[in-house]
Amino acid sequence: MPVKILYTGSVEKEFIVNDNQIQIDYEPLIEIQLSNDRLVLNQLRELEVQKVFVVVTSQNAVAFLKKNVTTKPNWSIACIEGATLQEFEKMGWLDLVVYTAANAASLAEKIALNENPQTMYFHIHVGKIN
Repeated sequence: MPVKILYTGSVEKEFIVNDNQIQIDYEPLIEIQLSNDRLVLNQLRELEVQKVFVVVTSQNAVAFLKKNVTTKPNWSIACIEGATLQEFEKMGWLDLVVYTAANAASLAEKIALNENPQTMYFHIHVGKIN
């Protein structure tokens, strides 16, 4: 009997392959859109000029920063390795990254062991239900 998986993310259906061992049902329930809320953008503009600690756990968050931060900030960044870290490198922000980890739990552990920031900014995914 195959393992059954329900995939709810956004991906082209032809990229999902089923075989005898795994059966993937595809139902795209969540669509991530970058915020254009004026309050959020105004808060980001205020943070852009401050020395803050920022945690980024997705490429979507990096895309939001790339689109909305006009100058390289004076931030300390913790982020997920792989594509998220590579996006910071492409932006020329690699020197701002102080912690990386393979997943959010490991990243949180590194931060907890090494930092005691008064304020930390953490990207939260907000999904739109189709």
